[in-house]
Amino acid sequence: VCPCMHAWVWACVDTVQYDEEMAERESDLRSIEITKMVSDWAATLDERSHAKTARRYVATKKEEMRLANQELTAVRRAQLQALYAAEQQQYKDEYEEMGMTFYKERA
Repeated sequence: VCPCMHAWVWACVDTVQYDEEMAERESDLRSIEITKMVSDWAATLDERSHAKTARRYVATKKEEMRLANQELTAVRRAQLQALYAAEQQQYKDEYEEMGMTFYKERA
């Protein structure tokens, strides 16, 4: 075996070992980057969760207020209709006592 050939084999072995070490380091670096990404994601998860909960709460309250206003409007409308019907009946009774009637136009 030629001595120069022997040196070339050792150079190849050194190169392969160097490449393997670099590949392992790159793998470790990727692993660290992924761990950091997961850590950052977990850190912001709580903030995002609170923000979503707050948005849901606000939306729910808006919907409740809309429904409450709608219900209140319906109640007021019913009370006004009852009031107008009572007033109309009162006027009708007073006119009947005076011998008068309301003129009703036929539709």
